[in-house]
Amino acid sequence: MQHSRMGEKDITKKFNTHELITAANDFLVRDYDEQMAASSAVKQALSILEDRGEIVLGSGVSGITGCLPVRLGAKDLEIVMPDDLSLDEAIKMNEMGLKMDGIEGYEPDGTIIFTEKTARLLEEGLGIKRRRLRLDEAEEMAKELISAYNSLDKKYKGNQNQ
Repeated sequence: MQHSRMGEKDITKKFNTHELITAANDFLVRDYDEQMAASSAVKQALSILEDRGEIVLGSGVSGITGCLPVRLGAKDLEIVMPDDLSLDEAIKMNEMGLKMDGIEGYEPDGTIIFTEKTARLLEEGLGIKRRRLRLDEAEEMAKELISAYNSLDKKYKGNQNQ
């Protein structure tokens, strides 16, 4: 079990981690996507905290793009592929899914490389000129997206009132 610390003091015993995670899940459940993400996170957290060794979907395992089935415990993680699907096939499927989501791939430092189509849509539709996004630029891009969406929303609402 992971220990919670406040400075140098171990405060693990003050909390029921199972209750905390379950309660947190209740707050996160708003729509289907959030519900799925929250329940997956809870299952993963409990598998680690309670050393269950359950098979769950893990993202970015061993630096591999996409989700893979993994056996998850307190101290280890093991990719566990079904008999009818190889790791190479799963990687190819995940890479195809990325392209469908507008991502060409990732650089070793985690920089996202957008597809040409995504980069063109960002520029033509939102005025954001980017082909790559480094992690340290994510907050800046989020602000650019919010500003662009707000401008579009005002423009759209202005056109509705005419």
